[in-house]
Amino acid sequence: MIVDYRGSRFDNPDKGREWHTAFYYLAEHLKDLTDKEVNHKKLYAFVCTQGSFVNHDNPKIRKDYASVLSRLMHSKGYASEMCLRYLENARVFDEAAQDLCSIIVRKKNWTDEELSAYWVHECWPDVWHGLVNEKMEWRGTLDFARIEQEAKYVFGTLDSKRGQDGIGAMTPAKQLSAMFRFISFGELDAPADLDYGKTLESDDEGDRGQGEPASACLVGYEDAECLFAKAMYILPTNRPFTIGRKTDSDAIKSNRAIGREHGCVFRLNQVWYYEDRKSVNGSAIIRNGVRAEYRSQDEFLRVELQPGDIIEIAKSSYYRFGFYSGHPVLPC
Repeated sequence: MIVDYRGSRFDNPDKGREWHTAFYYLAEHLKDLTDKEVNHKKLYAFVCTQGSFVNHDNPKIRKDYASVLSRLMHSKGYASEMCLRYLENARVFDEAAQDLCSIIVRKKNWTDEELSAYWVHECWPDVWHGLVNEKMEWRGTLDFARIEQEAKYVFGTLDSKRGQDGIGAMTPAKQLSAMFRFISFGELDAPADLDYGKTLESDDEGDRGQGEPASACLVGYEDAECLFAKAMYILPTNRPFTIGRKTDSDAIKSNRAIGREHGCVFRLNQVWYYEDRKSVNGSAIIRNGVRAEYRSQDEFLRVELQPGDIIEIAKSSYYRFGFYSGHPVLPC
């Protein structure tokens, strides 16, 4: 289990749930790891404000900013600040994570394996709990099924037993950058290591080097242009991967235009299919720029998938089908 929250040493019993945000917990961990070299104010400068007021020459402005920072850290305002900063510079989380990890390694003299183990076992459970608090207070749109699915790729490279951890391809800086994404957007905003041009059969013939089979996957996007990936799902081979509003769907959607059991992706005799399950607003497959619509109000309709196909759900959600091999990573 990735998240095993047993209470944090940073919990403050005198403060309500709304005070214990994901950003607060992450900031406390970073302050502790760096012997207070990176305090809350400096962390905020790393990922929110570019330090424009943190080190201002005017002491009154510095004091006023510290008061504003305190309020922002324990409110939904911090996420908006981080999102705006990311829109200004899409590398801000990666760059901040790299710098912060360098400071921690210098302070602690830790290996990458030790720092990754800390993120998994110590920090991420607190960040997760902070997100739970926020959802109960004001961030009702947080999708924990999605977060848990994506967190498995970020933090699931370690065994659950402390002291017997095997580090995977995800570096500590990538893991910290992912935490910034989770607490700001509530999801990852970047695709994993994908190759849409290969088929499962050709990849199985030997260019992996590890003897590991390629995995079919879906990458979710906000629009048909597929410019900004929002989620990645590895497709099971022994059952359908379901998409819909039902809470037990593999990809849970909140848009009312999407059916409760809108559609699914499954494998049959080594061939992958998408099936529209009698949805009201239909589905479509976009292949090489050509859109073919499928409506199945009277019967289930299925279509064979090819790598690179885009599955359109009710003209509102988009998933690109493909294969990947190796450990998923965040982009550089």
